[in-house]
Amino acid sequence: MADRTEIETESMTHAPIAPARHVLVAIVESSVLTLDLGPTGEVVIGRAEDCGLRIDSTSVSRHHARLHLGEGFTIEDLSSRNGTSVRGIRVAPNHGVPVYPGDVIECGDALLVVRARAGRSSASPPLVTSAGVRDAPALRVADDASWFQPGDGDRVNIGRRGALMRVLSRLVEVRLQSPGSGLSMDAIISAGWPGEKMQYEAATARVYTTVQRLRTLGLQPILQTHDGGYRLDPAVRVLRCGS
Repeated sequence: MADRTEIETESMTHAPIAPARHVLVAIVESSVLTLDLGPTGEVVIGRAEDCGLRIDSTSVSRHHARLHLGEGFTIEDLSSRNGTSVRGIRVAPNHGVPVYPGDVIECGDALLVVRARAGRSSASPPLVTSAGVRDAPALRVADDASWFQPGDGDRVNIGRRGALMRVLSRLVEVRLQSPGSGLSMDAIISAGWPGEKMQYEAATARVYTTVQRLRTLGLQPILQTHDGGYRLDPAVRVLRCGS
């Protein structure tokens, strides 16, 4: 019950956004699924054939969650086996909580996010300074890496999603301290899963999955493969912001 109260309190700090032309994006393993959302109705998310958004993953229940569409978005957990979370906060079974575009939803191992179908774009192309750094747009990242906003795009609210936050935070630290440098696979493993013992192959698979998720959530043109690891594009300004 405490989690539900907390998530409702946090969600209400944002101004509600009525569905217009939105899509639901789902990221599971190496697949990305998209579903156009209408102005009203509901979408059941799950593994069963009759689901509006079918996710073929054993971590997802047959009928896992329901997304309600109307003047805003609400996600309801359908007593799923592995639970539903929004911005890292667990949703109580059979209860709905508000969801806003950019909020990361977890259904088992799948990540979902509601996005505006037509993204905002800059009115003019980015300017490049003499140092080679683009004047605009910038990548803005919360001090605790709980959210990021690429350029003029929508804010993506990771919330308390541990590995995503930790990897992003470390990438930002390296980008600010040493532009052009990157993180090795070992450094990313240490940042994302500190102190956890696992086979190296399993660890690298987690890195690939985490990087793919960050890219799909909005960092595709910024999060670069570099020297056997990854880095944030040194030509893009990176700003750390308060929450």
